Amino acid sequence: MRAPSIVVAVLLVSGCGKAAPTAIDAPAPEPQPGESVRRAEAPRAAATAPPPALLVAPEGVYRHGAIRVVIASAEIDGDDLAVMLLTTTADPTTRSSVSAWSKGATAADDLGNRYRVRARGVLDAAVNEGAAERSGGRFAAGPGLLYSDKPRIDTVRIERAVPKAKHVDLTLSAAAVGAPGVIQFRLPVAMWKTP
Repeated sequence: MRAPSIVVAVLLVSGCGKAAPTAIDAPAPEPQPGESVRRAEAPRAAATAPPPALLVAPEGVYRHGAIRVVIASAEIDGDDLAVMLLTTTADPTTRSSVSAWSKGATAADDLGNRYRVRARGVLDAAVNEGAAERSGGRFAAGPGLLYSDKPRIDTVRIERAVPKAKHVDLTLSAAAVGAPGVIQFRLPVAMWKTP
């Protein structure tokens, strides 16, 4: 079994003590009346890493009130793409909770193929814990309580897409953060390809 290849670096967990990129705080588009699906473009993979600000684009942020969800990283592991989600809240006066993102998650490509979204397993729990540890305690791992001073990271896995697909839409239940509807991230199939 070959070692996993990192396609998009873990932005908010690495950085040698540097502050997290401010692109996460960029305003997301306001929802339209009656809108129940918010689509966010995932960061595009590249052979060389673009500047960190480009990896988390404002349009790649889902926002519901003070809560925001972004893709922090995407890593190839065998035939799967392990997608690490970062959930934050800007409200220091309340605590929220985050459920497992894999519950009710679906994935489908632009050709109509559906892909299995796997729940985070023991390996992903260890990856989440390791990332939280490397952050110096700035992040908490997996589902649980969400505080403004302690964002949470969680991982979902998607089966490898067919070669002719251009993108896969990862659809997550917004109920994981107490919101109505679904959250959708568009993942370019290039994320599965190694440089």
